[in-house]
Amino acid sequence: WGYFYLKPLPPSAPAGLTATPGGGYITLTWNQSLEDLDGYNIYRSTTQGSGYTKINSYPEYYASYKDTNVALGTTYYYVITAVNTSNQESGYSAEASAAPRSVYPPTGLTATAGEGFVELNWSPSTDSDISGYKIYRSTALGMGYSYITTTSGTYYKDKSVTGGTTYYYVVTAVNTISKESPY
Repeated sequence: WGYFYLKPLPPSAPAGLTATPGGGYITLTWNQSLEDLDGYNIYRSTTQGSGYTKINSYPEYYASYKDTNVALGTTYYYVITAVNTSNQESGYSAEASAAPRSVYPPTGLTATAGEGFVELNWSPSTDSDISGYKIYRSTALGMGYSYITTTSGTYYKDKSVTGGTTYYYVVTAVNTISKESPY
């Protein structure tokens, strides 16, 4: 009589991978596996169909991942694998690709002069993950903007102005991962 150990089979490759561009990031989602898994590994390349490099340090438990280490203007190609509790890894999923986009800026900026202040109002960014707005000011049209402050709302009263001086303002939106929109 002898004893032998049957090694479990590797898990199935994950299905349903999608890559969705965000403001300075890409969100990956896929179908949650029903197998006994330790998690998922995420692989990325800038070449379609090859050259994948693992980008996570530990298996991801949930069936989603936000890749924030991306550059605007670059298309990224992703595949994922499933890893079981015996540390066996599946084959690659089907590939999904996306290119991150810029954070959408706020719109409709208006500046209204008052006695000793300038009141700014704008419409919010259409991005869903905005954490605040940065306000910049210049005394020259279209250039030389200096940062003034960050606010969470769509209103600001600039009280650090000098009467008789013309000021020019721009506002940017900043998302929850600190990516900033164009002016």
